[in-house]
Amino acid sequence: MLFGFATYAIDGPDAALETVADDSWFFVPSAHPDRIWLAFLQPGERPQTVRLGAIREVTTDGRVTVPAVRPPDGLWPLAAVRSGIVYSDGDEHVVWDPVTRSEVRRVPGRFVGPAHDDLLVTAAPDECGDLVLTDVDTGAKRRVAPIAPGGCWGIHEAAFSPDGSRLAVTFTRAAGAGPDAPHELALIDPATGEAAVVPGSEVPPGYVFVAWSAAGDQVFVTGGDRFRQRTLLAYRLGGAAPRRLDVDVGDFYDMAAR
Repeated sequence: MLFGFATYAIDGPDAALETVADDSWFFVPSAHPDRIWLAFLQPGERPQTVRLGAIREVTTDGRVTVPAVRPPDGLWPLAAVRSGIVYSDGDEHVVWDPVTRSEVRRVPGRFVGPAHDDLLVTAAPDECGDLVLTDVDTGAKRRVAPIAPGGCWGIHEAAFSPDGSRLAVTFTRAAGAGPDAPHELALIDPATGEAAVVPGSEVPPGYVFVAWSAAGDQVFVTGGDRFRQRTLLAYRLGGAAPRRLDVDVGDFYDMAAR
């Protein structure tokens, strides 16, 4: 999926772009496979006001699965779970059901991370606090403390494995250094909340990204600043340590894997 004042789908590297919506502002992946939530600006409003007029869920070929509805106060959805869309409300996040147009649950945490099915990751009170893994359906929560005292989580770089059995997330150890410290990779078991550090997974601060292979047997992590040497590591589950990929990818701002 691609977007840029419209949303497009492409079925393979040699396929042509297909328009899903020609007037959408952005999209958020749905918790349902092969669906997305499209976001549309409120008619007549400037983009700078960032209020939405409607969201709707569609399949990747444009078939509507949830009709258009205006989110509360026109707020932007930040993530989606099976129970609804997620938006920020101060020091917590609200899960709102676009079908019933009602609030489902409030989840603690100023920052939101990835979601899988009905499991939502937040950081409370912030990245240097606990990761909170909330089952939106039942309300059950697991909290995962920072790896080291004074350390912080890279919640915005976190990613669930394709089957949801592992959460890959970076973290820093240096007290007070925040994102300016080197990042390491940890794997969390959502069922138990246990976190395991991947030895030798340190990458420099800067543009830090995490991505899983489609098979879920490898996780990739990268870090480094623009126009400088970037570090790219690949870790195969069960291995002793990650291997460094000796590739020059230039200046980039995101990462995906197959």
